[in-house]
Amino acid sequence: MHKLFSKRDLLCFVDTILNTVPGKIYSYQVMGPRKQTVTAKLAVIDAGKTALLETAAASGLHLCNGIKDPLTATSYGTGELLKHALDLGVEHIILGLGGSVLHRSHQLRLHQE
Repeated sequence: MHKLFSKRDLLCFVDTILNTVPGKIYSYQVMGPRKQTVTAKLAVIDAGKTALLETAAASGLHLCNGIKDPLTATSYGTGELLKHALDLGVEHIILGLGGSVLHRSHQLRLHQE
């Protein structure tokens, strides 16, 4: 059976990088996987040239309130977060893909069938 990760596990990619290089964190209201409003963060490093984003920050399984149906989930908020990064004028984006509701709940659904 697959291990379900905690919210802390899902967001460690950006945290790990920020523990080694200086950066600034920005928070935004975006659409969550169940079409609810969620607060998602991104970080900017490299003198404002590079953004670090987690798919799980906006579209994570931990934001689904127990509903694990990938057919009704959305990753729209991840796109909103990408747009916010571009609006900050970054030249590069590093996107962590782990913990996405669309990936993880699809795995769970297949495992249950």
